[in-house]
Amino acid sequence: MKPKRITPRNIILLLVAFTIVALLARWGSLGFPIPGTAIPSTAGKLVVSATRGKSSDLFMMNAKDGGGLVQLTSDEPAEGEPVLDSNGQTIAFTSNRFLTQFGSYAVGDVRHLCVMDAALGQKVIQLTQSAASSGTKERPQFHLADNIYFMDGGRLISVHPNGGDPKAVFPHAEMKRENRLIAEIFEYGGVVDFAVNADETFMLVVIKREFDQICLIYDERNETPAILAKGKKIVPIFLPDGKAAALVSGGTPLKQPVPIGMDMLDKLPSVSAAAPSEEGVDEGKSRFVLWNAEFQVESVTEFPIEADGIMATADGTNVVFWKSKGADAGLAVMPLGGAGDSVGGARLAAVPIDGVSISPDGTQVAYISKGRVYVVPMDASIPPFAISPEDLTVTGLTWSPAKK
Repeated sequence: MKPKRITPRNIILLLVAFTIVALLARWGSLGFPIPGTAIPSTAGKLVVSATRGKSSDLFMMNAKDGGGLVQLTSDEPAEGEPVLDSNGQTIAFTSNRFLTQFGSYAVGDVRHLCVMDAALGQKVIQLTQSAASSGTKERPQFHLADNIYFMDGGRLISVHPNGGDPKAVFPHAEMKRENRLIAEIFEYGGVVDFAVNADETFMLVVIKREFDQICLIYDERNETPAILAKGKKIVPIFLPDGKAAALVSGGTPLKQPVPIGMDMLDKLPSVSAAAPSEEGVDEGKSRFVLWNAEFQVESVTEFPIEADGIMATADGTNVVFWKSKGADAGLAVMPLGGAGDSVGGARLAAVPIDGVSISPDGTQVAYISKGRVYVVPMDASIPPFAISPEDLTVTGLTWSPAKK
């Protein structure tokens, strides 16, 4: 008598086997994580670089009240400039470390770019190496596909947190070799600030010259740079709607973008003639310049102070700007208009400002003043309040973009 091949028991066993295979495939797609080691949500958290003792380490705390403080790193190298990826799961930061032959980290001469998962007890991964270093790494920023952009020795570089060789974005060697004017622009300095748009096709790049700074718009698709503005100090930004903007102190935007091409050789000094008259430009104030999609000037708004930094809310309704030092040091908000409710212009703090980060919903601002972290509502409905412990000297901060 032939045994039955299709029985309820065989069907159940087949379903169990299929489920096990599917779960294993899913586990493998996630990198075979050990149960209980998933990175918890960082929603409502601040990651800060701070000193408690001798070296600077990374800490995480609740943005609401500073509670739940945990120390993420505790080695000898100093960590700084923390930023989080779009999911709030990975921290990028700079650190003066190098990997020894014994697999441990020691203090080095330059700062390198590192990443780690945003949780206690996670491994630090160094993305840049001494052999390829041309200088200290600065100002990391996460962008599309979680690529990290940073400055290295006066150049703009990108690298993926999963590894791979860092890529020179602007300028790269061929660009300076083929266009003498670009080489002349970099004669007295390099990239000192930058902003990258959402799809990583355009970059605003600020370059230091002998006596001033110039702001370029760089189209990476066809490697075409053009000059947009010049001034004593320029702070670039891309707004959530994709428009380019910048704070220009002690200078002006050009009447129109000036492409840097072979036909401009030996004409760099005359580029300033393309700018409007600078008579009456107050070096103690900043101009907020907004460009349209063709990078023509759309509007120019005069700020009451020479601001050191600017940041936009995620919904694009407001920008906050700040000054670090001086009698007019402080933090303020300015409405940009557009969809949704925007608060009226208001001064949020009148103290020295050393770092700023905005909550994902755009309702609060966290800032550093004299080593303490403060939080203030965007509508200035209540005064700023300190949330970090007094024994923690904070130097950098970032508000997690995670919402839940």
